Amino acid sequence: MTSVQLDVAALGKGFQRRTGRMEIREEAGVSVWRTIAPTVDAAHEPAPLKKTQ
Repeated sequence: MTSVQLDVAALGKGFQRRTGRMEIREEAGVSVWRTIAPTVDAAHEPAPLKKTQ
């Protein structure tokens, strides 16, 4: 199975910055997005995109 993990951040006028980690993977021919629980490393610096198999 192939997946892509993304570190994402959102900020805007009127709300604090929010960060998270998402994974996109293919399951039964459908692209599925899911949230990945934060880790200590993810809370500090964004990680580069990485492809897992």
